[in-house]
This record gives sequence, structure tokens and C-alpha cells, in this order.
Amino acid sequence: MKDDHDLQQDIQQMLKSESVVATAGQSVRTALANADEGITQLAHMLGQMESPVETEPAKKPAAGLQTPLDCVVCIAGAKNRRESAERVVQRLASEYSGCHVRIAFGQRSMTKLYDHRLGWLSPSNRLRQSMEPLFQEGIEKEQNQSHGRTLRIDGVWVINLSEIGGKRHCFLWIQPQAGTKTEPASSSLVWMGRSSRALATALWRQPRVAMPSSASVLGRRPVLAGFLAMLVVSLLAFWPVAYPIRCTAVIKPQGQRMIASPFEATLLKSHVLPGDRVQAGQCLLELDGRPLQLELESIAAESQRAEKAENVALASGDIAAAQQAALEQRQLSRRRDLLQDRLSRLQICSPMDAVVISGDLSQYVGAPLKMGQSLLEIAPPGDMRVEVQIPEFEIGMVTPEADTHIRFPALGGKSYDAGLGQIYPAAEIRDDQNVFLAHVTIPNDSDDLRPGMKGLARISGPTRPRIWSYVRGIWEKSLWWMGY
Repeated sequence: MKDDHDLQQDIQQMLKSESVVATAGQSVRTALANADEGITQLAHMLGQMESPVETEPAKKPAAGLQTPLDCVVCIAGAKNRRESAERVVQRLASEYSGCHVRIAFGQRSMTKLYDHRLGWLSPSNRLRQSMEPLFQEGIEKEQNQSHGRTLRIDGVWVINLSEIGGKRHCFLWIQPQAGTKTEPASSSLVWMGRSSRALATALWRQPRVAMPSSASVLGRRPVLAGFLAMLVVSLLAFWPVAYPIRCTAVIKPQGQRMIASPFEATLLKSHVLPGDRVQAGQCLLELDGRPLQLELESIAAESQRAEKAENVALASGDIAAAQQAALEQRQLSRRRDLLQDRLSRLQICSPMDAVVISGDLSQYVGAPLKMGQSLLEIAPPGDMRVEVQIPEFEIGMVTPEADTHIRFPALGGKSYDAGLGQIYPAAEIRDDQNVFLAHVTIPNDSDDLRPGMKGLARISGPTRPRIWSYVRGIWEKSLWWMGY
């Protein structure tokens, strides 16, 4: 045995003799800094042991002391807590070749278990489920201050590496294999128990996830990290960008035409449905002309009667009666011309190449139609007109020809960029909101755009700091309440 000074020299000599530490790069030296507190506690604990009277310097550490020192080095050389646990288990497994070495983590119940042969075990693994009672018993023993000594529970050596003063538990289990009489060296187990507090401190100081080198540097310099974070946030907040004006966009057909009933008649046939493409001159609807034909025949009979009456009046010398009959013939002729014109317009045809937008009249065959009644709506294919509804609150920030980005969720997020057209001077009501209307023309080569489809439009306003779009409303309301 040695005095306090000699024991600390042994610890330093063993750390210098490790080839892993000597050949590790900058990452290992950085990790070793995180374990300084654990090594300091280990040296302090060793110094509290009973000091012998011998004063001769010893060149080798006490028997069994090498094992916990190697575990501290393994923890210090790892990048995170998971790798630390793996290295410690594999180090002990190499020394206790006839034993199963496992490490478990958890709080109220076990959440992770690592076996030196099987690796990390899933929750459905039977071995992991069988070790749950041992984990719970270790928690009960921990309440009795099991740090600083090695426990023996049901033939399993248990080393408590739980978080000191925390709620997270960790137990290192060394279990001799069944059918063998191999037992781990008692001296190394004793030293592992005595150094458990130092090992636990070094283990829980490791990060859960490995951080990049830059993040680890910032983690050790909180003032610098806070300053850099504030600098980045300030740059993002005050970086000048185009002020975004968010609006609702509705697709309207461009150059649409309404097909109306030319006169009072009965619908005989409907040849088109919404979505059909039609050519100029193609028949869309047919009106019933039978009532007109009957009326035309009646007018022909009345015209013959009036003509005969005129001839009789002229033969008898009754000039007034003859003139009256001639006027009646002229009136009947005008009515006949009107009926013939209507009979020529019984087929309602398309005035241009177009697409039927609305008007399904297949269920209204035989229904009477009034003169001027809207029947169909057609629009030429090609470009579509988008109605942009600008909120009244934002109209002062909008200028004609401003860059406009339009996105339609119904098309899987397909977007269009165009210049804003003329802004209507009068506000209108849309969806119970007072808005100003403007139009944007966009191409529809693939026929994906449909009339009535809604989307989102973003108009680029004047250049302002990015944070301005978030605080503008609050700022102006505050000025109003303050009387400015």
C-alpha cells in the first residue's frame, strides 16, 4: 500500500502508460477533459483509503486498480454515453472472459440493455425481459447508498453507476457463465466498487448524442455560444427582404361567354356537358319549334283571308275596307318573318372554340325557357385569369406590376410567377372581408387549372426587415391606441 502522494502518482503513471490515450487524436484529448472531474474524484477517494506505514516508492499500481483506470480511459475516449457504455463493457469482458458483462439504463424501468456479445437488445428480447427484476432490485439497493461498493445479487456482481443526485439509473452486471466456476478477480471488483462514483460521474458527463466539434467548443463556452446565437437571430430578424403580402387567389376563365335563350321556347335537346370542348358553330342546344310551326301555319291562313277580303273590298269600291285588309296582311307578314327567324335559330351554336364551363341542362329537357335566361357558360382554352384578393389592410403596400407568386394546393403545390395586373379602385366583399381585386394572367397549357380553383398568392412589397412582417400589425395598433 502507498500514501496519498504515491497513489496519485500511480494514477498519473497508469494514464501515461496507456497506448490508446497516447495515440488518440484531438477528439480523445477533448473527451478526456470531460472526465477530469471523474478522475479527480477517483484520486480523492483513493486518498481517503487507509495509508500504510511504508515509505518506499512503488512503480506499479495496487492489484486491481488498473481495471477502473482503464474504464475511465474508455469513457473519456468515447464520443457519447452510448459509446462509453459499449467500451466499458467490452473492456471488462476482455478481462472476465468467463463471464457475461452487461450494462443497463433506465429510470423507473429498464429502457436500454447492452450485452458484450449480443449488443443492444430490443424491448421484446427475452433476455432483456428476464433482467428487469434484477434492475428493479438494483434500484431498491441504490436507495441504501450502494455507491462505493460492489453488490452480489443472485450470483451477479452489480456495480452501481447511476446518476449521482439524479433520477437516471445505470447498473453494470458481471455474471459468471452457467456451468463454469470462473469468478472475476475480487481485487478488481473491489476497486470497481470503490471507484463507482468516479465512473458514474465520468459516464453521465458524456453527451447523449455526439456533437460536432464546433458544437462541443460552444458548449464549453456558454457566453460565446449565447453571443453567436444572438448574432444569428439578429441577422435573420433584421435582414432586408421584400415585404410579403399574402392574398387569396381564385381562378376565373378569361374571355368567358354566356349562352342565353334567344326567345321563349321549350328545351328539346342538350348536346354538351360541363368540361366538353366545342368548336365554333357546333350545336349546343336545340329548342322545340313545333309551337312556332303551328303559329306560322295559322298566320298563313289569316293572310289568305285578309288577301281575299281586300280583293272583295276593291271590287265593291269600298276603299276603306280594302286599306284595312292591306294593313292586316302587312302585320301578318311581319309576324311570319319573326316566326321564320325563330325557326332558323332553334339550334343554339357555339360562337367560338371553347370549353363548357358550367350548365348541365340534361335534366331540364322539356322545361320552358324564358327569353334571356342563362343556359351555358363557355370560355376559350388557354390562358386563365387569376383574381387576387388583396386585404384592405395591405393595399398601401401593393403596386401594379409587382412580382406575384401563386400556389395552388390542389395541384400538389404547383406554383406560378407573374406580374400583378391592374388593381380595381373600388373595394368589394369576398368571404365577409373587404378586399381590393387585381388580376394576373397565367398559362394553362396542360389544362390543370380549373375555374373556381382557389390558391394562395404572395405579392412582393417594398423592402423591409424580415421582422417587420410580424410586428407591423402590433406596431400600428399600438400607435393608434397611443393617439399617433
